Amino acid sequence: MASEIEQLTRGHYHCIECGTLFESTIREVRDQRCPVCGNPPTGKILAGTALDKSLAQVVRDGTPQPIAPRTLHGVNKDTQEIYEATLEAEGKQRRGHVKRSKRKSKKNRKILMVIGAWIVAMLMVVVLVYTFDQGDDSGAVVQQEDAERQKILAKAEEKKRGMVVSASIPPCEKAMTAFLNAPSAAAKAQYVYQGARLSGVMSRYYQSNPSFSSTRSNIRIISGELLDVPGKKVIGTLCQNSLGERFEAIFVEDDHEWKIDWKSLVRYDPRPWSLFVSGRDGDEGEFRLYMRVRDVDEDLERKEMVVVFYKPGMYSKNEFSGMASKSVRVAIDSEAGMKIQRMLDSEEHMEKDALGFTIGHLDPHRYHRVRVRMRLHKKAGEETHMELVKILANDWYGIETKPAGDASREEDSKGLE
Repeated sequence: MASEIEQLTRGHYHCIECGTLFESTIREVRDQRCPVCGNPPTGKILAGTALDKSLAQVVRDGTPQPIAPRTLHGVNKDTQEIYEATLEAEGKQRRGHVKRSKRKSKKNRKILMVIGAWIVAMLMVVVLVYTFDQGDDSGAVVQQEDAERQKILAKAEEKKRGMVVSASIPPCEKAMTAFLNAPSAAAKAQYVYQGARLSGVMSRYYQSNPSFSSTRSNIRIISGELLDVPGKKVIGTLCQNSLGERFEAIFVEDDHEWKIDWKSLVRYDPRPWSLFVSGRDGDEGEFRLYMRVRDVDEDLERKEMVVVFYKPGMYSKNEFSGMASKSVRVAIDSEAGMKIQRMLDSEEHMEKDALGFTIGHLDPHRYHRVRVRMRLHKKAGEETHMELVKILANDWYGIETKPAGDASREEDSKGLE
């Protein structure tokens, strides 16, 4: 009877914390303690206090005993060893699993961080590339639109200029025909730009240069171009008469009428070019001429170039047959020499002059239109020669082609005297 009572006062417990099967006095579960790990059989919830530790004792023969690790009261040795082995295996398995889980968790976390960083970097690259592409595309689109707009404006301007020329050709032909048929210089002056000022000059010119010819007065304009002359409407034309002769004529709109630039038409000089060399020492004159540069090696060694001049006529039919002047030496580093060099550098690709007039229809190859001031040197005992004082212009226009106040182009003031 006493053993039954004793069995009722003690019981066996299984610790879920460490897996130990132990025998202990029957008490409240929260007060029970495992003799191996010191924790309640239900877990560590009640572990950690002094009271809890004091409860974690084994009662043997009615006397509390200190906890003996790795002991199972009331269980034979084999059972204890089996449980201990099981406990150890489970512990190792649990610990290994936990460690593997932690390592795997850390590894997975690192991988996720790397992947996340890579994704963020790729997104940033995509955004930057897209932004730059948008900027480049936007700039390219703007440039393309601007280029297209410029093309449209250029075509519209060209069409407008063409319409002006087309509308002006009939009255220009009429003015030129009337000019050529006029019997006197005074009659011709009414078809000339600033004719009232030039009437005296024209009278002296036509006294030695008769011009009337019924076959030459029947003309037509082959082509025309609107020239870029500030403040004036000017048209350059290429004309042809019934003899097949061609000549250039410049027309200026004056009070809604087209008038002829007479000086450029006849290549006017204040004094005859053919008589210049027969003048006196120190004489000067301004002339509209062709200029050609001769290639002489010894001149390059002397730092000089040699040029010759030709007097052009009004009409041209076949090849140019003008007579060359005496050679004129020009220092390469002089003002005139540098201007000539610029002409040489541009002669291969120059199709229009400074005003936009197409040249070369009538000009011989490598002949340059110039308006020059020359000086005659004629001393006793020395050979007569000419000096190129200044190149006034690279054209034959008689009208002022520069804005007011521009001194780069001089007027033929002597011709108006």
